[in-house]
Amino acid sequence: MKRPLTLTLSPRSGERGPEVLRALIETILAFDHPAFPAIGVDEVERRLLEYFPIAGEAGASLRDGLAAFDDAFASQAGAGGGFAAAPLAARRAYLRLWARSEMPALRRFYVRVKSLVLIAAYSLPTLRRAVGYAAR
Repeated sequence: MKRPLTLTLSPRSGERGPEVLRALIETILAFDHPAFPAIGVDEVERRLLEYFPIAGEAGASLRDGLAAFDDAFASQAGAGGGFAAAPLAARRAYLRLWARSEMPALRRFYVRVKSLVLIAAYSLPTLRRAVGYAAR
């Protein structure tokens, strides 16, 4: 029997935001594919945080959402290390569950996080050139 999803955040919720965000970037983008452009997680993460800060009061809702996602992963997977510590294949499988979930809130989280990651990634000149757009 599945345990219900709860949104009670653990005491470390604010501390986990950056590591969960980085793991989501690694999970969403195909860095492991040979045809993926020569950009790294660090570049995408820097750009994402430039556009969508996670620190301070302005980033509180994003931090809380990332922490809730991490808590949900830990409770479903029984993973002590959370989403960031899980193998890439397990992270991708879990994210696909959220993308196809019957719960609208889970699908919305997936779509919004994926959008943040793609906005940041496609703003990088190397990725724009790789997909045929002129870098500005």
